[in-house]
Amino acid sequence: MNAQDAGRVCDHPARQDRNRNADTIAPQRTAGQSRPPAKIERVLAELIEGARTSRELEGPPCFDHCANATASDLKRLSVAIAAERVRINGFAGLPCWVARYSIAPEGRAFALELLEKMRARRGVR
Repeated sequence: MNAQDAGRVCDHPARQDRNRNADTIAPQRTAGQSRPPAKIERVLAELIEGARTSRELEGPPCFDHCANATASDLKRLSVAIAAERVRINGFAGLPCWVARYSIAPEGRAFALELLEKMRARRGVR
């Protein structure tokens, strides 16, 4: 590719739609809007409210389908996460084991502080 071709939009018919719609794919935010909360922020907010199983974290408002990885990320951020295995009814009423995550009482203040920092970073107070 030479210097002339560097700023050129592709002429191939199959790629013209991609070039034309590139600015409409990402949602546009106005100055007053902030980004939606990240998964780690949503999970942290739920755990501050109370203990949740990995199955509960899969549904709204978290939509976290890999809660073990998110819990590990929170632990790396020094949040005191406690995990225990609990038995629940699974498919067709058969028992299965899932993890129940909670924030230790002594770590609740730090978790609240971290959640506020995450929200402030997004521009939410």
